[in-house]
Amino acid sequence: ANLVVGGRPVDGRSGGGLFDQQGRLIGVCNAADQEEDEGLYASLGPIHAELDTAGLAFIYRQQTTSLADASTGPNPGMERMMSESRSM
Repeated sequence: ANLVVGGRPVDGRSGGGLFDQQGRLIGVCNAADQEEDEGLYASLGPIHAELDTAGLAFIYRQQTTSLADASTGPNPGMERMMSESRSM
């Protein structure tokens, strides 16, 4: 599923975010249509599915934490991802 947005994104924009007026991520740039002057953005559904498959759902799932919880250290899922990337 793609979002089609009027106005072609600039060169090098692939992988960049598309945000709504509240600053929330709603898509990721994946193509530009020069003839139609449009940008094509992957919507969040397929992106979430890929993150789920890769075991990275913690990246987009909101967690409720108190200030006390926030001081206990980094997200365990993020720690796992960082250690896996270092071992590659």
